[in-house]
Parts: sequence; C-alpha cells; structure tokens
Amino acid sequence: PGPPLAGLTAVTLIGGGGSSWVYSCARGGERLTLKALRRCYRGREDLLAMMRNEVEKASRLSCPLVPRHPHYWEDAGVGYVLYDYIEGRTLQEALPVPPDRRAGAIGDLDLLLEALEHAGLVHSDITPTNLLITPAGRLHLIDFGLCVDPRTEDLNRRVRRPPEFYPLEMLRDHSCVHDLDRFAAARVRAAVLETP
Repeated sequence: PGPPLAGLTAVTLIGGGGSSWVYSCARGGERLTLKALRRCYRGREDLLAMMRNEVEKASRLSCPLVPRHPHYWEDAGVGYVLYDYIEGRTLQEALPVPPDRRAGAIGDLDLLLEALEHAGLVHSDITPTNLLITPAGRLHLIDFGLCVDPRTEDLNRRVRRPPEFYPLEMLRDHSCVHDLDRFAAARVRAAVLETP
C-alpha cells in the first residue's frame, strides 16, 4: 500500500529507482506523482538531501518539459516529493521511437538543454530512463536529484552513472562538468534516431 498521506487518494505504485518508490495519486480532481524514499533508507541524510535538491533545482527551471509545482516534506525520516503527473513511459521503454516522433523528441531534448543552460544548471543524469515520452510524443526530463549548479556546487561523483552516457574521464575532470549534459544528450539523440 502507498504511504498514508492526508488528502491523497488512489495511491498506486508505478515505479521506483534505487532509493525511492514512485506513485500515481490524486488530490481532489488533480492527478499527481508522489516520490517517496524507501523506508529502509529512513533518515539517510544524503538521500534526503538529493530529494530536497530535486525540488530546488526543478523549481529553478521555467520549462514545461520538467515536473511542475514540486513540493518536498519529511515525516519520520522519510522524504516525499509531490509534483504534477506526467503521463507517459520512459524513453528506454519506448525505444525504438517511431520515425514520425523522432524530430519532435530531438527538438524537446534541445529545449531541455537550453533551459538547463539558461538556469546555469547541469542535470548530470540525462539518460533514457530519466526521460519520459508522452502519448503525444513530448519528451520530459525527470529526476533532478543529482542536478548541480557548478558555480557553487560540486558534482556528486559517488553515484554510479551509465558509462555509455558519462565516460569516467569526464566525471573525473572538473573542467568537463558543463559538457556532461551535452555528451549524454548526444547519446540519447543517437538512440532516438537509431533504426531497428
């Protein structure tokens, strides 16, 4: 069962990552997404900090292709993030992308990169599993827990990233931080354009 949070109904598990579960839920007539820290990680300050970071960074982006209206709170050492629901599935699940949807997906990827650069942010985890594609073919970027502002923050190098999207030499070299998203996006672009 989903967490017993006041005002939320129809709490249904829809996925999860290494440290959290993701639920679809409703409040009134509004459909929302709830991300909850797995209870086995209760009180883990490093993971709670990543959830707080996710909300802070997503809030800095004025782009309709990122989670909107994120809100964070904690209860008994468990962190929760609530934001607008994005209908779709991960790009990883949607591959191969139909030919008539490829140009739109690549255009959305370029818009996302532009929004990140305009905000001075590096997402540092752009992969097909962190991109959702909607039934209309729009691409949305999720999971901002590892996002950094390189002017004031260091990249989290302790978290493993897929080597095909983040070569180890780029993760080690601080001068490459600004190039991480562009390198990863180029790999995503190649996956979108790949013909089965």
